[in-house]
Amino acid sequence: MILDYSKLPVAQPCCIPTTEPRAPQTLLTQSPFGGRPNTFENPPHTLKSMSEENPEIHQDAGTLRWIIPDSKNPEAAPSKRSGHTLSMIGSNLFIFGGLNSEGKPGPTDELFCLKTQGDAFEWSLIPAIGESPPPRWKHSATVWGNQLIVFGGFHSSTNRSNDTFVFDTVSLTWSRPIDSQGEFTPRGNHMPTKNAWPFTPSPRGAHSATIMGDVIYVFGGYGGQGYGRRDFNTMFQLDLNDWTWSKTQCRGKSPEPRSSHAACRVESSIFVHGGWNAVQQFNDLHIFDTITNTWTEADVSTTAPPCWNHGACAVEAIPNWKLFVFGGCSGKC
Repeated sequence: MILDYSKLPVAQPCCIPTTEPRAPQTLLTQSPFGGRPNTFENPPHTLKSMSEENPEIHQDAGTLRWIIPDSKNPEAAPSKRSGHTLSMIGSNLFIFGGLNSEGKPGPTDELFCLKTQGDAFEWSLIPAIGESPPPRWKHSATVWGNQLIVFGGFHSSTNRSNDTFVFDTVSLTWSRPIDSQGEFTPRGNHMPTKNAWPFTPSPRGAHSATIMGDVIYVFGGYGGQGYGRRDFNTMFQLDLNDWTWSKTQCRGKSPEPRSSHAACRVESSIFVHGGWNAVQQFNDLHIFDTITNTWTEADVSTTAPPCWNHGACAVEAIPNWKLFVFGGCSGKC
């Protein structure tokens, strides 16, 4: 497979999110929020095709523009942050966790909802009801029907998690479907419990979590048990029907261990782009076939620099799917 990258022309430069490297941020349905350039940001931005407003402008011309949508209550918006997740269910966007830049800097367990219906967006802070996750950042949040599945993440430089929590967007309640698989030592390092399941992923953050039907595929990330610190290139599966973990037996050559990469679902495959580890940064593209459990590396034509902590989303288009990549870090940022 040979792929070609191209840089999209974007109109309305006054509304483009800041161009300094940002890490990490989210691109979901072309709507990034926050991130970490030289300063944190908290207005949402939306990327729209100008053909949506002017039918005489053809979408295949590639003319896009950024806008900052109106908000009914901008004072209720989340504080500036990074390392959070942004997930869309219906017409609502849910922002959970992240590293707060205001007050006492540190991870948060806040859950916000942004309603995108109507002429103006509306923010609300959802109270934590039920067994909710502790504060964290660089976790994953995966949409499964009307539920949000939160896994892993960091609480501090030593506290790393491999727990799983579920938020029901109908009842607005949290639950914990899997018992704790670890505990923290007095120094804050994570140790597995005696009854921990053998195939539970090691504590980690900056991994990817991609859903296929009723299965979440967790790839890569950074962390480890006890005092260990390392990057991963293993794949794990979480079966949402019985909430059991298994380690995927992969074929082909797996990507180099990495974290802060981007992963997108394209039909029955997972596209993994970029990332970094303690040795190098990447601009490669790997494809995991979930039917055969086989890795292949795509032959990509690009002069783009290595990229990590970026956002990406895959969009079904004619004649081929398109993978949009936005922001991130490269070099010494």
